[in-house]
Amino acid sequence: MNIWLVHVGELLPIDGDVRLFRYGILANMLVERGHRVTRWAPTFIHAYKRQRSERDASIWVNPNYRIELIYAKGYDRNVSLQRVRFHRQLERGLRRRMFQEPPPDIILAGIPTPGMCFIALQYAQHYDVPFVIDVRDLWPDIYLTLLPKHLRPIARPALFFAERTNRKLFRGASSIIAVSESYLKWGLRYAGRQRQSTDVVFPLGYPKPSFPKRVIEQEKRQLIGAGVDPEKTIICFFGQFETSYDLETIIDGARLLQERGVNDVQFVFCGSGSKFKLLRKRAEGLQNVVFPGWISAQAISALLQLSKIGLAPYAAGALQSLPNKPLEYLSGGLPVLSSLTGELQEILEQYRAGLTYRAGDVTDFLVVLEQLVGNPNLRSQMEENARRLFVEQFSVEKIYPAMVDYLEQIATSTFKSRSLA
Repeated sequence: MNIWLVHVGELLPIDGDVRLFRYGILANMLVERGHRVTRWAPTFIHAYKRQRSERDASIWVNPNYRIELIYAKGYDRNVSLQRVRFHRQLERGLRRRMFQEPPPDIILAGIPTPGMCFIALQYAQHYDVPFVIDVRDLWPDIYLTLLPKHLRPIARPALFFAERTNRKLFRGASSIIAVSESYLKWGLRYAGRQRQSTDVVFPLGYPKPSFPKRVIEQEKRQLIGAGVDPEKTIICFFGQFETSYDLETIIDGARLLQERGVNDVQFVFCGSGSKFKLLRKRAEGLQNVVFPGWISAQAISALLQLSKIGLAPYAAGALQSLPNKPLEYLSGGLPVLSSLTGELQEILEQYRAGLTYRAGDVTDFLVVLEQLVGNPNLRSQMEENARRLFVEQFSVEKIYPAMVDYLEQIATSTFKSRSLA
């Protein structure tokens, strides 16, 4: 099977020592099954805000795995006119380059973004190729969460063209998959139809890393050198410091703990992003908050071993349902302290693998935090539950072989339908 994977935001195996996410893991498993994979991606790296190449490029990871990079000028801020121009240039380049290629057996395209996916759909329709849309983000709805609630109805008309593209995209797709049930329902609303047997949920999943003990110990020493204190109860976060995360409430809680003389808890925030300087300034004078910066996959594994609790501090009104962040914590056996309601809250409660506080409410955050910090027996039980939840629901070995099976079935059934016709 020859399959194309179309997605805008993931790190690629050519980006150095990086963690693989959904399509990186899927691509490797497809190749292991003997399939040929082409990934379509921009030259610009969203996470690092830098270019992979200053022009279009074809890069072969191995004889059955190719990456097609489409050049587009980057952007500094996630919400900006620069980013709008980036997507327009990317879409023009993708259309030009994609239509020069012979057709694959199946195309899997991930939202975000609708524009890039829509070009892949047009190609699929032109060559009668099965097209599967993968809902990984609620684009463009997520932009409304950046505004106060009373302004969202006013701003909604600005999304008219993106929503129109979504309707065409989902109605034209052969089938829809998604990372959660709520995301699948969102896609089906755009499609204007009921769920079919080929509309399936495949959670993100997370590859539990395995590094040599000496590497982990070295990373632990470096983290300790950066201020991480293993003698304290470490509460960790790693990710991008952007508007979707509400670390401000956590920092305000850390300040209240320090003022109360609580000195056995430490918050470790790893990452970078547009809010980095503002967060550092907000945390000035706090002895219980550490910013080690952006860390490697090995360092994340080391930090998971040093930590007792994983933070999923999403902003009020966040649209995420089962995001990658909590899955990483679960893989390390950490109870998750989350502000997300909905599917994540439900599964944490079902497995007793974490607790949920009200987003933006520092008082409630501290009350819920105390339940974990002040009760080692509860925390120990939740650690075991977190490991069980990860193995049963979110391990790579459970999710991605089933996803490969699914894509093989879609491609095969479409081929049989063509033959019968």
